[in-house]
Amino acid sequence: MPNNFDSQGQRNRTGKRLEKDESALEAIVLYNANIYQNFEGSFPYQILEIL
Repeated sequence: MPNNFDSQGQRNRTGKRLEKDESALEAIVLYNANIYQNFEGSFPYQILEIL
């Protein structure tokens, strides 16, 4: 079973791919899920600020 870190990393990677595919709303959902799980780092916060 993957841990939170693995799941969060996967969501970040998927989010970046969705952004490139012009599916920003779907990416925002993933980044918010990471924030909800207390992501340790600034990546989702910075991306959401931009989006």
